[in-house]
Amino acid sequence: PAKSSVATQNNLAPHLSQREKIYILPEGVGAEYIFVDLRQGQNQWNFFTLSEKKIENILQDLIKTEQYFLMIKEGDSFLLKKKEENQEKAKNRLQSKNES
Repeated sequence: PAKSSVATQNNLAPHLSQREKIYILPEGVGAEYIFVDLRQGQNQWNFFTLSEKKIENILQDLIKTEQYFLMIKEGDSFLLKKKEENQEKAKNRLQSKNES
């Protein structure tokens, strides 16, 4: 939805720039949606300060801990939607992971 907040990677952000709230991962965990393309061979800057593997691990953790659920998977593209009650838990978990 157009008014929803989205967290994504660098190269996808311009395609979502009409939104009021858009974040570049790892910032923005807690956004209503997370959209990423994890296909192999991408430019390292597409994932800002993290690697493709680190982003993949974060997504798996967010799903495993039931903070987000997988709405759509098409090839190597993933769209996750946040479970409403877990917004603060998602932010805190990501901060802890980045500090370790």
